[in-house]
Amino acid sequence: MTMPAFSRRVLPGFRCMLLFAVVTAALALPVAAQTGADSAAAMVVSSQTLWLDALHRPMATRSELETLATRLEERARPSTGKGDPWARARAQLIRERLGRGDFRPGDRIYVYITAPALPTAVSDTLRVRAGDSITVPNVTSLSLQGLLRSEVQPVVAAGVSRLYKNASVRTEPLLRVAILGAVDKAGYFDVPSDILLTDVLMRAGGPAATADLNAITVRRDDQDLYSAPDIRTAIQQQFTVDQLDIRSGDTFVVPVKGGFGWSTVMQVVGAIGTLSFLFYGIFRRY
Repeated sequence: MTMPAFSRRVLPGFRCMLLFAVVTAALALPVAAQTGADSAAAMVVSSQTLWLDALHRPMATRSELETLATRLEERARPSTGKGDPWARARAQLIRERLGRGDFRPGDRIYVYITAPALPTAVSDTLRVRAGDSITVPNVTSLSLQGLLRSEVQPVVAAGVSRLYKNASVRTEPLLRVAILGAVDKAGYFDVPSDILLTDVLMRAGGPAATADLNAITVRRDDQDLYSAPDIRTAIQQQFTVDQLDIRSGDTFVVPVKGGFGWSTVMQVVGAIGTLSFLFYGIFRRY
């Protein structure tokens, strides 16, 4: 069929306009996503001021966490706050922590004990067993169920004091975390729970020259626990591992500068698919 003269004149221009619109929309996808991320980040920073106001010790106490959870829940309530989803998610994590406690089988605690009745000091790294308990050599078995890391010292001291008078007890809860990506020696490391986030990276030999220190994230169970804006603020404010409720098994991911995140990759793939489909529709023969 012969195309009318009018269509032959108009269609090429129309196709160019449509192609331009499609390309513009595809390129705008990452920009729109970043705009949304920046907006969410601003809300996060606002909520993190509550975090800073509530936590004052390297290892958070129960009363501090209770106060923080209450404030975050207030901010997350649409009727009285701003309906902040970040605050809601953090409050839920804190409530779970307060109920379940910090210790799980496989966690480790360094213990150092001296007493006049002990022939030598007890110095050992103890592994938490099933039932959330530890066995202190030459002393006793102690339950850690429901305890926070900040509550371990007095519990162990009380258990030791029942057997040895004038005992001196020091404990240090340890976490086994993964540090992956652009670091000198990626792998798994045991870190004290009161260590600063900046010092965590140094356990892996420090960041590589190609590391993007503004894009560090923390993942738990294959999901983002803390985004890059979260970690940037936490580092600036000198947060400790315990204050952020980092647990054994969590992963610190240090990306390479200029690297693509999964969200960016999916946006690009989707844009290419859309363009390919529309190119076919626009330029096919009539």
